[in-house]
Amino acid sequence: MKKVLVIVIGMIMSFNLNYCQQLDATFGNSGKLVNDLSLAVDALISMKLQPDGKIIAAGSANDMLSLVRYEPDGTLDNAFGTDGKVITPIRCGFSWTGLGIELALQTDGKIVVLSKHFVSNTDQMIVTRYNSNGTLDTSFGTNGITNISSIVLDNSLFIDSIRILASNKIMVTASNQQNKIYVLRFNSNGSLDTTFATNGLVTLPVPDGFSSFTARGFYIYPDSSMLVGAFMYTASNSNANYVLTRFLSDGTLDTNFGTNGFSITNINSGSSEPRTINVQADEKIVFSGSCYLNFVMIRYNTDGTLDTTFNTTGIVKTNFGATSICSDALIESDGKIILVGNIGDDFGCVRYNSNGTIDSAFGTNGAFRVDFGASYDYGRKIIEQPDGKYLTGGLTSYMCSDRAFALARFSLPNLDVADSERATVTLYPNPTYDLLNINSKNPIQSVALYAINGQLVAYQLVNDLTACIDVAHLSPGIYLTKIQTDAGVSTYKISKE
Repeated sequence: MKKVLVIVIGMIMSFNLNYCQQLDATFGNSGKLVNDLSLAVDALISMKLQPDGKIIAAGSANDMLSLVRYEPDGTLDNAFGTDGKVITPIRCGFSWTGLGIELALQTDGKIVVLSKHFVSNTDQMIVTRYNSNGTLDTSFGTNGITNISSIVLDNSLFIDSIRILASNKIMVTASNQQNKIYVLRFNSNGSLDTTFATNGLVTLPVPDGFSSFTARGFYIYPDSSMLVGAFMYTASNSNANYVLTRFLSDGTLDTNFGTNGFSITNINSGSSEPRTINVQADEKIVFSGSCYLNFVMIRYNTDGTLDTTFNTTGIVKTNFGATSICSDALIESDGKIILVGNIGDDFGCVRYNSNGTIDSAFGTNGAFRVDFGASYDYGRKIIEQPDGKYLTGGLTSYMCSDRAFALARFSLPNLDVADSERATVTLYPNPTYDLLNINSKNPIQSVALYAINGQLVAYQLVNDLTACIDVAHLSPGIYLTKIQTDAGVSTYKISKE
């Protein structure tokens, strides 16, 4: 029997949900928590999970760049900043849309933030790096800051994404009011990496016949090639187009993708905005966002053509009877997709089957909503934890003039099958150095291996009673193994030495 092993780096994937969603009572206050940092206008915009399970949230507090670190149970981490909070005198502004601040974590624990900085009547874009304890890392850039606007000589930039390569080099995407998209690569010390593209910078002008070219979404493959997402409008009307471009690792446009490097999809809606790019284990591409108050997904084949096995057209639009705006997405190892944002005035998570149909067993008719009891709650990010729980973050308002960081975690109590099913599966050796062997009394469908931060690092289709997973390439540490058999799903902790 031929077995397929897929190694995936840089993708956050999730464990299979067996429904019965409920707020996790071990987190915050009955599954929810609210932090008002400034007693004014605060908003959580970006969020990451550290390998130790602690949560880093970035946003604005009374227009100032702010970080908060939480323990895994939602309590503030007093070892970080002052009482778990860091407010830096960088005037980044407040964003209703969930844009304007992006967060990334280096492997050494340092925290890198892409944000605006309104100073001296100019609108600048900067990268700020913090040490793991929340202090500014003065070895980075100039006193902890690299000014992107001064590099591209442009004070009209729109923030998109920031990513960290395995080498700790930093990738940034942005766009400007003159219909250009920028891709920049920085060395780990904050200097521009002049070995990338043209002196460290890719400048992508708007294609002929279009306008309002704005970057939205960024994905880096294990070989350092890249997908850059965007939206733009036709010059003759207001119809919006989702746009994907692919670049090789050196920053040159991959002309084998789409048409001369571009894949342009008209979704026939004048109010549209993509947000995030995910790549499945089979390398199909899911581009998610919103259009005219609907959740939207577009799935592409690896060459940039629409995947017509996905809702027959490659495009899915969903409305839940209220304003539905997508801000983030993730893909499960079985191909199911979860979008997060807001549905009406609540945090909203929606789950789709791998063919693009709604997973009606999830939440209520496919949607799980969290209400903080405020006039409005806007979900911005979703993270899948190694234990299969989902963490969402955003903002809530409990007075018209006051907004606050808001987080919720929902648990999935039926994640594992019964103990009797566990007894039918054996894994050895554990700890392991190079190979992990799995035996089961029921046919094994698939095996997925996750790092402690939720990153899918190996996936193998099996269809047999035995499996052997090569883990020699993995770093030493604890990993979670999800095994799907004909009888159900079980998860196990293993140690790689």
